[in-house]
Amino acid sequence: MKMLRISFVVSLVLSGSLAQFSPALTVDSCTKSNLKLTLNDAAQDGIIYIQGQGAACKQLTSTGSNTHEFNFVACGIAWESSFKIIVQKKQLYQTGDDKQIPIMCLADLTDISLSGDTNNLDKDDDLGQNLTVKPTAFMKLYSNGVDVTGGDVKLTDILTLTMELDAEYL
Repeated sequence: MKMLRISFVVSLVLSGSLAQFSPALTVDSCTKSNLKLTLNDAAQDGIIYIQGQGAACKQLTSTGSNTHEFNFVACGIAWESSFKIIVQKKQLYQTGDDKQIPIMCLADLTDISLSGDTNNLDKDDDLGQNLTVKPTAFMKLYSNGVDVTGGDVKLTDILTLTMELDAEYL
């Protein structure tokens, strides 16, 4: 009877260790204030968080496909800086299966060439992800300080053109 019990326990331990933990993370959008990402195949009741930041930057994970959003101000992250997202299999403790994914969000400034490696930190499980965001802007035309956008002007009027980035990129 004891021999059966031991073999049963051993089979439970072995079957539990064979389950692979391979969550897939995709950055959906990254503005100056928010990071939105999709996490697939995470553990039920695990956690996802930005490494080195507070409780405001920790969220529970679940199986399937789930969207997570992080606020840069609440997390103390500067836009266009490199940081790591950690996907942890267990909520209360770390395991060797936990994943570290380096992230960096960049504005699309066509005249700037990028160099360097976001994958230079010690234990990165997936390749780093850089998301380039094209900021949106709007233009206005003024004549003598009055907004004439979409209006009629004379050929002799002196016009002033202004361009501004949308608020989320300022």
